Amino acid sequence: MYKILVADEERAFINEITDTINKKIDRAKVVDYAITGRDAIDKAKLIKPEIILLDVKISGINGLEAIKSIRRFLPEVHIIIVSSYDYFGFLREAIRLSVDDYILKPVNKTNLVDVLNGIIDEIQIDDTQVHSEDLGQIVMNDVIEATEHNIVYSVLFNKNFESQLLKYQNMIKIGQNACVISTEIISQTNKYSDDYQQMRSCIKSIMKDNKTEGVVGPLIGNRIVSIISFDEVLDSSYIKSIMYQIANCIHVNLNKEIGADTKIGIGNLVLLEELYTSYEESLRSIALNEGEDVLHIDDISNRKRMDCKEYVEMQLKLVESIKLAKEEAMIIYCSLLQALELLTEKHRKSKIVELLVLSCYASKTYCKNENEYFDYSDMVENINKLEKNDLDIWAIYQFELIIKATRNNNNEKVSNVVSMALKYIEEHYKEELSLEDVSKHVSVSPQYLSKLFKEETNSNFVEYTTKLRIEKAKDLMNSTDKTIKEICFSVGYHDPNYFSRKFKSIVGISPTDYLKGKEIVMY
Repeated sequence: MYKILVADEERAFINEITDTINKKIDRAKVVDYAITGRDAIDKAKLIKPEIILLDVKISGINGLEAIKSIRRFLPEVHIIIVSSYDYFGFLREAIRLSVDDYILKPVNKTNLVDVLNGIIDEIQIDDTQVHSEDLGQIVMNDVIEATEHNIVYSVLFNKNFESQLLKYQNMIKIGQNACVISTEIISQTNKYSDDYQQMRSCIKSIMKDNKTEGVVGPLIGNRIVSIISFDEVLDSSYIKSIMYQIANCIHVNLNKEIGADTKIGIGNLVLLEELYTSYEESLRSIALNEGEDVLHIDDISNRKRMDCKEYVEMQLKLVESIKLAKEEAMIIYCSLLQALELLTEKHRKSKIVELLVLSCYASKTYCKNENEYFDYSDMVENINKLEKNDLDIWAIYQFELIIKATRNNNNEKVSNVVSMALKYIEEHYKEELSLEDVSKHVSVSPQYLSKLFKEETNSNFVEYTTKLRIEKAKDLMNSTDKTIKEICFSVGYHDPNYFSRKFKSIVGISPTDYLKGKEIVMY
């Protein structure tokens, strides 16, 4: 609803104009009036109207001087001069001040309404153009962010992700060589999930400042995975120094901007098809970090052998983290693999099998058919064929299969989240409602809820809410005598024109035609 300010020294005229506008125009209303030039300036500054009707012969500061003052802080405001004077001098000055129209008293009400509707149409066109430009940029940013998230998900959860990567390379510039930086946020709560966009923006800005290309993944648990890529193979010591520079900036800036304390691990530069190795190295750098804020995999000092008690305690932590579906399971598993490095190859293989069997057992809490994902006899046969250098990659991949099985069979929890969301939407569709509101109610992030919602309802949040509101509107049209405007407000919309457009896009006809059809059926 657009705001109109009426400025005239005659109260009777103000009342007459206000009554006409508020009865005849549904896209704007008179929100205030002024009886002096100074009053008009002060109220324009306070309420910031889109349209001002002003008499040039107003008390105090005259109308033209008031317009000059108002234009300084509201350059885009639309102004209609209303006056008893038909002087060329006034008209010429009005044109210079970019006044929209000049109406003589006594005012022809039909003419006034036509002039105002024309101005409102112009405002809406301008608003639509600005909104479209802003929306276009927002949509593009969202598409880029979603694409970067998909790339990271492919690296983390899809062993053969090269084919997936080809789909994204047209939109996101990715070199043929890359390394992974994992940023772990040290916090006792999930409060930093609300700051993800600021953290992402901070990391992207640091990449740009260091003249590197890269993608930033989603906030998974308390960790953000970033991929830095290069078109050509450069000196390893140079790459390492760049990675340290980027990682240290991330550590410092996240602490400065949102108060987040972080531990950061850096993997080696590898070919894209080997990127998972760099990811695993970044996790190991975090897990084996002995007090440093940032650590590269190559700078991990020789670790002392974990004693039996420590190893057993770490195994118990692994079992618990798998049962509770915690993101730290992979870090704990990598720490256990690292602890086995000093064993003989045969003994180490035996211990890895032991870890995988233990992990598979823990996953039974959620995964009833784990044998579909994990065959013990094949596992033993396969591990005995492996060379020493391939052992860690194979072990990590097998563990990922177990974690995937746990996630994929955890359908009941997912359904509960979406079920709670649908119930909340049903109870609050009449109110201002956003994805963020619903995600807070069900205690998950907006990005996660959006993904689950789409998967389970085959509609995104906006589509589902719009269809629900239109169905509720149709129910009201069929069961009540409410006007279209009343129904519009009853189902959560505030603009009858916008409601009508949405109604027609879904039903195929306008609300007015729908009501006519109802009357034809009744008679």
